[in-house]
Amino acid sequence: MKYAWVRDGKTISEATKKMYTKEEVEKTNAGKYKCTTTYGALAAQESDEVEVKISDPGIPCTTNAECNAADKSLTGACEEGRCVCANDYYARGDKCENGVAQAAASLLLILFAAVISRLDFV
Repeated sequence: MKYAWVRDGKTISEATKKMYTKEEVEKTNAGKYKCTTTYGALAAQESDEVEVKISDPGIPCTTNAECNAADKSLTGACEEGRCVCANDYYARGDKCENGVAQAAASLLLILFAAVISRLDFV
């Protein structure tokens, strides 16, 4: 079985497996994704399209009052629409976490092959 992933109508040349993953995601990776599969002489099958949106990490806010946390993970400041994480905390998803991980904006984008499970090869 062969797999071809497509974003916004353009084939992703390096995406040829059942699951497409990408580390170090940027906002330019947002778009509409789908997968096409072929198996021998059978007609190609196409998955449903999935829209992927990329947002900045951290808790969205409009005022400083929204950025207070009982666990001290936030500074109480809202800057550029996101709550500021306290020292030793970093934004991950929609929260501030502490630990040894770097504060880099690193996400793992996984488009599960679950969309392919709808394809019916007989």
